[in-house]
Amino acid sequence: MQVLGEYGVPLGLAVAAILSIAVRLMPMRYGFYLNEFDPYFHYYATSVMVEDLEAHGPAGIQEFLHTVDRMAWYPWGYDLGALRVNGLYLFNAALYLALRAVGLHITLYQYAALAPVAMGGLAVFPVFMIVRRATGNPYAALLGSFLIAVLPGLMLRTDFGWYKGSPFAYVLGTFSLALLIIGVEDSGWRSYAYSLAAGVLLGYVQVMWGGAVNFAGVAGAALLLAPFAMRVDKDLPLKEVLFVVPTLIPAAFPSPGLSWAKYPTELLLYGAVVIGAISALVARGGFVPGRAKLGMAALIVAAVAAFLYRTPHALSGRYLSVLNPLMRIGPSPLNTVAEQQSMSGISVLATYGVLVLLAIAAGYYMLGGGRGRRRFSSVLVPIFILWSMYVATSFAQLLPFLSIALAVGAPIGLHHAVSGISPGPAVLGRARRGKARLDYYKYGRAALVLAVVAMTAYSAYAHWVPSNNAPVTILTSATTMRYNRAWLNALSWINSNTPANSVVIAWWDYGYWIEVVGNRTTVVDNATINSTQISLVAQMFLGNETQAIKILNYFKSFDPSRPIYIAVFATGVDPSRLYNDPYLSGYQVSGRIYGLGGDEGKVDAMIVWAGYNRSLYINSTTGMFTDYFYNDTLIGQMLPLRWVGWAQIDPVTGQLVGISPHYVQQPNYPYYYYPYYQLPFYTYGLVYNSTSYPIRLAYSTPIYTPFYETPNGLWAQVLIYQYVG
Repeated sequence: MQVLGEYGVPLGLAVAAILSIAVRLMPMRYGFYLNEFDPYFHYYATSVMVEDLEAHGPAGIQEFLHTVDRMAWYPWGYDLGALRVNGLYLFNAALYLALRAVGLHITLYQYAALAPVAMGGLAVFPVFMIVRRATGNPYAALLGSFLIAVLPGLMLRTDFGWYKGSPFAYVLGTFSLALLIIGVEDSGWRSYAYSLAAGVLLGYVQVMWGGAVNFAGVAGAALLLAPFAMRVDKDLPLKEVLFVVPTLIPAAFPSPGLSWAKYPTELLLYGAVVIGAISALVARGGFVPGRAKLGMAALIVAAVAAFLYRTPHALSGRYLSVLNPLMRIGPSPLNTVAEQQSMSGISVLATYGVLVLLAIAAGYYMLGGGRGRRRFSSVLVPIFILWSMYVATSFAQLLPFLSIALAVGAPIGLHHAVSGISPGPAVLGRARRGKARLDYYKYGRAALVLAVVAMTAYSAYAHWVPSNNAPVTILTSATTMRYNRAWLNALSWINSNTPANSVVIAWWDYGYWIEVVGNRTTVVDNATINSTQISLVAQMFLGNETQAIKILNYFKSFDPSRPIYIAVFATGVDPSRLYNDPYLSGYQVSGRIYGLGGDEGKVDAMIVWAGYNRSLYINSTTGMFTDYFYNDTLIGQMLPLRWVGWAQIDPVTGQLVGISPHYVQQPNYPYYYYPYYQLPFYTYGLVYNSTSYPIRLAYSTPIYTPFYETPNGLWAQVLIYQYVG
């Protein structure tokens, strides 16, 4: 038992880290590819940084910062030096070259795919540090480490192939908070070193990923409010200065540059230093007098009011939408990006269950102690939990903050709940009967812990971990199908069969794939940095052929020698296979009905970006496309399904009873008595073929091949057209 007590916690941490890595490696079994879309561009940019460092040494950094990527956003290009995430490329390029120098034989692509997994393994340690510091209980801290290993939010963002700034920022940002807690709560020179290290980490992660400003916001709010809630040491201002100064690291990069010094979270940190200095000066016996608190509160309110008056638009639209969800009402480009969607509180409870309640309880217990018992962790952790719950439900991309907050908060809440189960004085005062009652309380604590662990373990085993056992995005062609290689085949064809100077126009979702995997120049991509150009592409797709050709000629005019291709992505369902019904053979159903992920489902976003009237293209009653869409838009002509009508199908026999050109309304029948169900039917047919002019079909991926055919009739197809006018 003594050996277990000595080595049990380090062994448990090692097991949690191994579990975290193993779970995140699950997608690798389907193929060694980067995940999602953005990682392909980040890999490409890192490769440029690696080449510059190898060729020029440290001067290669300046070489990189003056590089313009001419394969993106044709004809303007993409200024790499203007990117806000250049810290990601510098950090990983330097680390990759260092690993290679010590003999690790690995390609940059392999490194990019595996680095997020390594960060997922490291995530168990800062969570352990925070929970142990807050509770003093190493076993509660171990529970937090195991939770962060399997919670779905952070799992996805530190998954195999997820090479973005967010995996590094989430983990290193959590380390920063852990080190800040230790630095503020401890004393001596080591506490200063911890505060400085926390600031360096926080400063650097903010040039790896823009969302890392949330860590700065939490730290700033905690430091600002700490003097109101806890004992103040005389050296608190020094620790705050050591922490805040390194957070100005982003100012050393061309973007954001010196303007970073005026960023809202930096101003919050400056305010925390000022309040900390005032509180240290006026504190009596370590506590700030009531009148001084009122004065400091008035100063904070005045500073916030002045900031809102002078700089009402200091934050970008996506982050303002987090603070003000009403911005999302009505059509908006924010609503066309999946990562910027909101998540309901019911969904959070359904996913995380009892952990949410325990985290809320943690905030209550930690803030409920008296001033003398409160520590800095008692202030920071509740703020982190509250802020994470808010931003995660407002912005899907920030959901990992909730995972970290629950991994920290739930064990703390459980620790305090269990500690609160104790016998009263009357029970303690009795002898034999008192011992039985004490055993009852002891076993009651154990039962509560086991119940929580069992519920969490079941969710992890049945839902969270299995959800990660899936191929990466490119192996599904970004559809809801389990496996589909349509885009891989198309990208291979583009790379091998189009001239090297070709320009490929597609909806922005596929820009990074075409540039990096297909190795061809694109007009728009996933960065969505040029709304004017995205709108132009949307207008091209939604315009008729004459209008579309004007836009194609516009791009052609920059260099007439460059061939122009247009890629569209179609999905659909063969109903005879889906329903195993031979009566439906020969017809197709659009993937829009089933949300498969093709361009037919992205038309809504195109309409928003183009600023057009939705009712012209989509029937408001059925949600399906109008005749105008199929007959008078370029994308309607390029998609391979031709409208037939609404099919009435007998639900008993499966027979096709009839086809109507319009959806049949039956007001005299309740829906459960209506004798037939209706499906929008199409036939497969191309408007543009290989001999058409001025737009011809250059290539189309097979709808079904033995390698990835699905028995339920779901299919996906990339069609690549060439403009030859």
